[in-house]
Amino acid sequence: MFAYIWPVLLVIAANVLYNLCARETPREVNALASLLLTYLIAALVTFLLYCATAGPRHLPDDLRAVNWTTFALGIAILGIETGYIFMYRAGWAINSASLTANISLALVLFIVGLLFYHEQITLDKAIGMGFCLAGLYFLNR
Repeated sequence: MFAYIWPVLLVIAANVLYNLCARETPREVNALASLLLTYLIAALVTFLLYCATAGPRHLPDDLRAVNWTTFALGIAILGIETGYIFMYRAGWAINSASLTANISLALVLFIVGLLFYHEQITLDKAIGMGFCLAGLYFLNR
C-alpha cells in the first residue's frame, strides 16, 4: 500500500512547496533567470541522487537509452513553471491558480485518455468530470 501512496504524497508536498515558491518569486527578478538557477540546482541534486542510487548502471549507458520524451518533458516542465510564475504575477490567488490549472488539466487528460489511450468512461468518472466543470465555474465566477 505504501508503494502506491508515497508517490502521491510526494507530488502533493512538492506541489505545495512549488506553488509557494512560484508565488513568492520576486517580481523584480526575471522569471527565466530565476528558472535557470532553479534548473541548475535541480540538475545538481538530480545528479547527486543518481550517483547515490544508480548502483551498477552507468550514466552514459542510461543517457543513451533516453528518447524524445526526455526532451519534450524538459520543454513541458519549463512551460508549467513559467506559466505558474506568470499566473501569480498576473494576480491569480494561490488558493485558486493551481486548482484551476489542475482541474482544467484533468478535463483535458480525460479526453486524451479516451481518444488516444482508449480508457473507459465510467458513470463515476463522468460524474466526477461534471463536478470538475462545476468547480471551475464556481472558482472563477
